[in-house]
Amino acid sequence: MAVSKGSKNETLTIGTGSVPVQEKVIRIDAPIVLRDIIELDRLQKIMDDFFELTKMGISIMDMKGDLLVQAGWHSICTQFHRKNPESLKNCIYSEIHPTRSLKVGETVGYKCKNHMWHVVTPIIIEGQHIGNVFLGQFFYDDENLDINVFAEQADKFGFMKEEYLEALESVPRFSRARVEACIRFCVNLTTLISMLSLSKLNLLRENAERKRIEDAYRRTNEKLNLLSNITRHDINNQLVVLRGNLELAMNQIDDPGVRSRLMKIEKATDNIWAQIRFTKDYQELGSTASRWQRVGDLVAEHARALDIKGISVCERALRLELFADPMLGKVFYNLLENSAKYGGKAVSARLCCNDAEEDLVLIYEDDGNGISATDREHLFKRGFGKGTGLGLFLSKEILGITGISIQETGEYGKGARFEMRVPKGMYRFA
Repeated sequence: MAVSKGSKNETLTIGTGSVPVQEKVIRIDAPIVLRDIIELDRLQKIMDDFFELTKMGISIMDMKGDLLVQAGWHSICTQFHRKNPESLKNCIYSEIHPTRSLKVGETVGYKCKNHMWHVVTPIIIEGQHIGNVFLGQFFYDDENLDINVFAEQADKFGFMKEEYLEALESVPRFSRARVEACIRFCVNLTTLISMLSLSKLNLLRENAERKRIEDAYRRTNEKLNLLSNITRHDINNQLVVLRGNLELAMNQIDDPGVRSRLMKIEKATDNIWAQIRFTKDYQELGSTASRWQRVGDLVAEHARALDIKGISVCERALRLELFADPMLGKVFYNLLENSAKYGGKAVSARLCCNDAEEDLVLIYEDDGNGISATDREHLFKRGFGKGTGLGLFLSKEILGITGISIQETGEYGKGARFEMRVPKGMYRFA
């Protein structure tokens, strides 16, 4: 450590070239407030321990002179210099004026206007000098202390002279080597504070930016949902009119050719209706936070709704809970409905689960006709299938929100078999 000094009572400027200082520059318009980006409680513990070990007073102040953290201030300052309004002006001047021109990694030692030694190191973040770490309220053990200076000071500020000089006697004296060791600690501490504060500042900025984006997304999504709801409502109204007139026409026309065409129109109307319902379901997908849901309860609920009685669930699957989108029930509804509609006969179905390394495989299978190899390639594509072609597409999207995949692995002619692979952390057993 290089030290340049004049007389023992003058300012010492201490260079710290051996301490690496890394500063990542990210410019912002808003001022950085030191209090907002440092961990005051943790720093207080560090400073308490530092004082306990060294008996050297230490503190952190911002550039307004506000004290944020301190440990070990001595009675001559707390009971005298900082209590008298005039001597306090000396303290404030000495805490701010000598620090203004300091750069990253620099340290200056000086005697304050109340004749006490102090050492200061700046806290600089993104080029902004936002505070300082102070060591202070001491004398060097090799300096001759002029008691008359302090006696005159007691008279000047109206201190009780005997008590003031007694407090002076309790001020610690340190060797210059010991002070330099404390200075090295101080420089490293300010470097650490700057680095950690910059990390916290960047995190605060990222959070603020994310919130801004989320708010903009939410407002945009609300407007799009409103438009979708209005449009869907208007289309449904028109479909009601179309369906009503189709029924009237069917009742009044006996011509088989015309009736056949009207039935095709009716089927197309039903498909449009189903697609409109699908847009509502898809709009709600992911709009509510995922949650834990018990598989056995969902299967039982939708089996009752579809009046399906031949469904068995293994004991382990009954206790299984999945972390999934709130629309998870629609997945099991679609699987059950497909078995009932397209199984080709009165089918039974089974739900069970097996371990697959750290994942879990949930298996739904029936004993119906099954899925052909040709159809399997397109099974989860939107619009493919015998109905609307939307159910399995939606099911895959619902499961995918929490990383659950689904595939069909059955043998054609022996029944359908759907395997849902649930990643670790997305399942548990009640």
